[in-house]
Amino acid sequence: MAVLNFLADVIYYKKSTPPQGPSINRPAVADTESVMMTMKILNLKRGLVLICCLTALIPAGCIIKTDPAELPKTPVAEAYKTRVWLDFYGNRQLPEDDIIRLELSGFPDTVFCWTPNKVIATGPWGEETLFYGMPIWNVFLADLNDDGLPEFCATVSAGSGIIDDRVFVYDHAAKELYELSDRTVYDYSLHMEDGRLLITQTEYQGGVLKTGVLAIVNGELTME
Repeated sequence: MAVLNFLADVIYYKKSTPPQGPSINRPAVADTESVMMTMKILNLKRGLVLICCLTALIPAGCIIKTDPAELPKTPVAEAYKTRVWLDFYGNRQLPEDDIIRLELSGFPDTVFCWTPNKVIATGPWGEETLFYGMPIWNVFLADLNDDGLPEFCATVSAGSGIIDDRVFVYDHAAKELYELSDRTVYDYSLHMEDGRLLITQTEYQGGVLKTGVLAIVNGELTME
């Protein structure tokens, strides 16, 4: 706006100021207007200088530096902690109460039930068998596929006459059963140690061969 006013004053000044020359006497009003015009030019120059300075300073002043530690962080889901549901493998003594129930927040409206011979899930939708055993010696809850939900990991005995111990892992979210067994060659069993779920491989009805962390790799159970 100041620039427009200045241009208007320049045009007015040129129209109203008589031609300059040695034989022409300038009116007093022309001298006054000349002084005012000079002052306006000086003020406009000062204004332009101030605008240029502010223009140079504003972008730098508008940059707000924030400590990364103060920025809001996206909440990270806490990893599911491996735990025991039930374990009778060590003493081989099954409880007199042959039904043990469990509810998990990750599976609402569902009750899981253990009996010596099977683990089932029940709810408003009906009943589902997770796996069988003869018997099911223990069941642990561990998130082996990092989906935030536990898998049911169990040591079970199987067979008639010739019996071996094997490991089942049931992914209830995906409705998928994994198995690690080698009938009459190796036995497998699960136990917890320092918060980790470990699997032990032994000779068939014999001594321990190796122990490792239970894992699912490329869709198969393994020990790491």
